[in-house]
Amino acid sequence: MDRKMRAALLAVVLLTLLGSLLVGRSEANPANCRPLDAMRDHLATRWSETPVLVADGRLQLIIFAASDGKTWTAVQVTPAGRACMVSSGTNWAAFAPVARGDDI
Repeated sequence: MDRKMRAALLAVVLLTLLGSLLVGRSEANPANCRPLDAMRDHLATRWSETPVLVADGRLQLIIFAASDGKTWTAVQVTPAGRACMVSSGTNWAAFAPVARGDDI
């Protein structure tokens, strides 16, 4: 995946997460948290999801998706390695970047 496509995907994911955070989901449910290795194993076993995008910041954001695109999960990871599911959905799709000013 080229740099522009990664940037476009990251923008879509971040906007989706921002929307969920603004409606009161900023605090991850502790029941949806576990060590990163355990989270990775759970998502792979239960949903056949693997990491498709990683963004580093104050907290790390990892997007896991099934290879067929049927499901995806956004995981926030603390510096201590605690991973919490913050959003999930269906129909993950990669797309080519759009020109500035065009609608997505």
